[in-house]
Amino acid sequence: MVAQQLIRPVIAVAMMLTIVLVNPVNGNPLSGNPSVGALSMGPGDVLPVESAFHMSWARSEQGVQVRWEMPDGYYLYRHSFRVTGGGKTLDFEVPEGQPKTDEHFGAVEVYYHEVTLNVSGISENMPVSIEYQGCAEDLFCYPPAERVIPADQDNALSLIGR
Repeated sequence: MVAQQLIRPVIAVAMMLTIVLVNPVNGNPLSGNPSVGALSMGPGDVLPVESAFHMSWARSEQGVQVRWEMPDGYYLYRHSFRVTGGGKTLDFEVPEGQPKTDEHFGAVEVYYHEVTLNVSGISENMPVSIEYQGCAEDLFCYPPAERVIPADQDNALSLIGR
C-alpha cells in the first residue's frame, strides 16, 4: 500500500516529463506548423553562418562592393549592417529590403536570396569590417557576425571561404 502511494507520483512525474520532452520534437501543435518546434530541426537543417550568408567582395578605385547570397528560407536584416574601417564608421549604400514583421525587432526590412552593399570613399589599402545578422526562417536567428575584408588584394573573390 505504501509502495503503491510512492509509485503513483513517480509515474505521474515521468509521464509529464515525457510529454514535455517529446512535444517539441513534434513542433508546436498550436502553430499549425510542425517545423516550428525547437527540437524538430535535424542536424544540418540550420547552416553555419558562413554557408547561410555566403559573402563575396570586390575592391575597386571607388570602394568595396560586398555581396551576400542566401539559400531559400534564410534572410539578412537591413538594420544590422555596420561598416567600419580606419577606426571609424563608414557610409554605405544598400537597397531597400522586403518589409517583415519580426518577433524580435518588430517592423524591419530583410533580404532574401541576395543583397549587395556598396562602400565608397575608402582607401584600397584599408581593411574593412562588416557586421551583419540574419535568420533561418521560423527556426533560428544567428548572433551578429563580423567579417573583415583585408586591404587591397589581387583576386579577393578567390579568398572567400578561406
